[in-house]
Amino acid sequence: MKIFDVLFLLVIAGLGIISLFGGCTQKIGRTAGPLATAPIGVEREIWERINQHRRTMQMPALEYSMAMAEQAQTHSEQMGSGAVPFGHQGFDERAEAIAETVQFNGISENVAWCSDTKAIADTAVKLWLASPSHRKNIEGDFTFTGIGAALNQRGVWYFTQIFAKQR
Repeated sequence: MKIFDVLFLLVIAGLGIISLFGGCTQKIGRTAGPLATAPIGVEREIWERINQHRRTMQMPALEYSMAMAEQAQTHSEQMGSGAVPFGHQGFDERAEAIAETVQFNGISENVAWCSDTKAIADTAVKLWLASPSHRKNIEGDFTFTGIGAALNQRGVWYFTQIFAKQR
């Protein structure tokens, strides 16, 4: 990770601004839908690291949802391209789209960005765990997740992880 990125994120976290991006939570009841078995690539690495952390906290692993992952991927790509600003813009719409195929009572989302090209998954998870509101989602009473990661033309990675509690 470039030193500027680390300093920027530490300053933001220190000011409490980054916590604004982790608190996007919604409670809704919806219809049932399919879950996938596992993601691939950096999304898989993030999923494994999140579940590893949850195991150290004596928590069950999160199942993977392709419906959630598709929404997370689209959001990451849109942030990376500049089509939407970094943050949770459109969260309600993502939740509604997920609700068409996934039955849930509560839903939440984490987003992150970094320009580290080596330890991408580790960096994203460490940033989330360092932020109280992002950590709350990771350690929350959720049962499944979907992750999207996108690398833009400037070499910056954008991540979205959606969490939901199955009914």
